[in-house]
Amino acid sequence: MSIEADVLLQEAKESIEAAQNYRSELQQRLQGLTQARKQVRGSALQTREVLRQHFQELQASLGRLLDERLAALLLEVDAIETDSVRPLDDCQKLIEQGVSAAEELLREGEAALRCGVNEKDDKLGSFTKKALQIQLDSLPEVPSLVDVPCLSAQLDDSLLPGVRDRIFSHGSVASHPPVQIDELVERPGGILVRWCKVDEDFVVQDYRLQYRRGALGQYEDAYVGRDTESIVLQLDSHTEYLFRVCARGEGRREWSPCAVYVNGKEMTNQLPAVSVGSSVTFDMEVVGLFPVNNNNVSEGGGGFKLRVTIGSGNREVVFDWLLDQSVDSLFFGCSFTYPGWKVLVF
Repeated sequence: MSIEADVLLQEAKESIEAAQNYRSELQQRLQGLTQARKQVRGSALQTREVLRQHFQELQASLGRLLDERLAALLLEVDAIETDSVRPLDDCQKLIEQGVSAAEELLREGEAALRCGVNEKDDKLGSFTKKALQIQLDSLPEVPSLVDVPCLSAQLDDSLLPGVRDRIFSHGSVASHPPVQIDELVERPGGILVRWCKVDEDFVVQDYRLQYRRGALGQYEDAYVGRDTESIVLQLDSHTEYLFRVCARGEGRREWSPCAVYVNGKEMTNQLPAVSVGSSVTFDMEVVGLFPVNNNNVSEGGGGFKLRVTIGSGNREVVFDWLLDQSVDSLFFGCSFTYPGWKVLVF
């Protein structure tokens, strides 16, 4: 085969390799788009449900408050009516008694006038004496209309505009929560949860971290304060946990996306895919678990833990290794699926 043919063959192989790499990169980006679309649609569905449930509960609460206020006002009307009608009823009874006495007196007087001459004097005398006892010139006092209550409802027309303004300004929809969970790190007996603020304009008063067991459990408070990390203790191994964090401030309380700790393995944000021009950093920190002395050295080491933070792009992951003794260097290896990659170490 000629040199020219070899060159063409090599270029063809390189083109095929580049096309494979290009296809792989595009496929990874398609997966990223799928995850992004899933996050948008899933969060939109959840937000709709939260809004509907909140406003249904708010509507029911407002209805109950209005019913309670109406019942209280109606009771007040009943009390005023009862207190106002009672003296009128007493006055009516007194007048009805007087009317009855006057009618009886009229019957006796008419009967006395119709009786014979022999009985007229006695009948008229008895009638006159009874008329004096009734006191026909004494009349009960009836209250005038100005002295009688006239009920009316006093309603404030400014309530509805005020409530309308509060309702129209109630709630908001944010495309991104002000905080989000950054990573979950396994710790002895628990999980270290770290979060960060992503909305620079949001003034945080404090954070609230919650967790729940599985998808059907109830969220429980794990931490409330101003720190951006907290260790959740007393967790069971081989159990799925969901974590969420929110920030309280400026009247907003949007939950962050959930990060999950599944089956005793750390599930956190993955590092972005390595591409041309990517940089990966390794930071090492030696942490002593307990002081080194003659006793524990003889028992097999000083109890060191090596903490390595691997960063790429704007993401980091943290790994801890238990060591028998302190180290000052690490060795790392890397491999690639396709040939042609070059790695610069400095």
